[in-house]
Amino acid sequence: MEKQAFEDLRTNIREAITDPARETETIRLVGVLEEDLAALRTNIAARKIKVRELNANYDTTRAEFEALLAEIEADVRDNRRRVSKTHQALLANVTPEERRWTG
Repeated sequence: MEKQAFEDLRTNIREAITDPARETETIRLVGVLEEDLAALRTNIAARKIKVRELNANYDTTRAEFEALLAEIEADVRDNRRRVSKTHQALLANVTPEERRWTG
């Protein structure tokens, strides 16, 4: 379903943006967002595994849990910053009129 949504967005972009250079760049940025989403899912799965491993180990210290939580928080901030930067670039590449037809 998600893959279809991204393909539909690309189709809408091709129909709405008449400038070939901006069309190509916008489609590239959509691809970056799609890759970021896939990477985020992978990271979340890895975090869950780490939390379960620490939780299963009775010798895990509070400091180890806190270190993992700090790592997760930093990762979330990095992901948010990266996606926001890509999203802003995408918005800058599309006119308000085109955005109505692509969104």
